[in-house]
Amino acid sequence: MMRVTGWCCAIAMGLAPMAVTAQQAPMNSGQSVKASRDPEALLLQAKDQMRGNPSEAVRIATQAEAAIRSRMAPPERAAKTAEALWLQGEGLLRLSDADAASERIERALTLLSGAQSRSLLRGELLLTRGGVATAKANVSE
Repeated sequence: MMRVTGWCCAIAMGLAPMAVTAQQAPMNSGQSVKASRDPEALLLQAKDQMRGNPSEAVRIATQAEAAIRSRMAPPERAAKTAEALWLQGEGLLRLSDADAASERIERALTLLSGAQSRSLLRGELLLTRGGVATAKANVSE
């Protein structure tokens, strides 16, 4: 019995530093979002937050959209704005706000045209649009 208890304590003590490290990581990533106004970095941060904290992902994606408008040239601006809108829409869908999500997704789809009409981003937008339709019980879309 003593060996089992000692073994469990050794495992628990070995895991303790990892738990502290894991708790510190989100705090550092949140701080880098505030410090960074780089649109690409903001989009990556929004994607990272999507699964665990969709409201934070929406907030970061909104910041990314503003940074894209002010920092990117027109050729790249449309696709990156569509990506930011997709992340906002996906986050809003996860937060059960299908109407707001739908508006963002439709805006993003109108930004993609021509060569971008068969992109991975368009596929993601269409999947999210399907999720919105399901959430609204509008399965015919």
